[in-house]
Amino acid sequence: MSVLTAPRPAEPIARPVVRDRSIDVIRSASLVLVVLLHAMMVGVTLTGDGPVFENALETEWFAPVSWFVQMMPLFFLAGGFTAIGSWRRARDRGVGSAAFVAGRLQRLLVPAAAMFAVIGGGLFALTLVGVPADIVATAGFRISQPLWFLGVFTLAQALVPLLASWHDRAPRSALGSLLAAVLFIDAARFATGNDAVGYLGLAAVWILIQQLGFW
Repeated sequence: MSVLTAPRPAEPIARPVVRDRSIDVIRSASLVLVVLLHAMMVGVTLTGDGPVFENALETEWFAPVSWFVQMMPLFFLAGGFTAIGSWRRARDRGVGSAAFVAGRLQRLLVPAAAMFAVIGGGLFALTLVGVPADIVATAGFRISQPLWFLGVFTLAQALVPLLASWHDRAPRSALGSLLAAVLFIDAARFATGNDAVGYLGLAAVWILIQQLGFW
């Protein structure tokens, strides 16, 4: 007589955690070089009316030179590589996509909030000591310019579970679809002459590069 036993619950897959130090170097170096590059963009000229903040990108020579020192693609590429590994390990432990995204965003936004507080305090201090409001406003704008990537990277990381699932099902289709979206948005921008359309492309192209990191 056979004895029926309940099936044993499936044990979570234990994926080995392999720390690729070259990826750590790429991410760290990218951030350091981006900060240095943006710092070089900022110029202050003293005139009879006070300091004038200038952007080196507004010169003719700086924009073409900047193409040879692009670091952010490496940052998003490495971010995609580490994100898909982290998501797969979290998923194997039973962590849901919402909890995973919340954890990733917390690691991004808590330090950013502290930085914003310091910047805001500094700008407020300038106001208190009598620095003209237009100079304070310009300083705040220039400081915020390099932070564009934080918003895009936050969006890309929030989409990791969805994009990783797409990659697992159809990696070539996912990559090709994102590339097609980038090309379509750029074509629409050139056809309409509306530069605002390009902001959609800004998000699409960085998500595409993150998707490359999944490979």
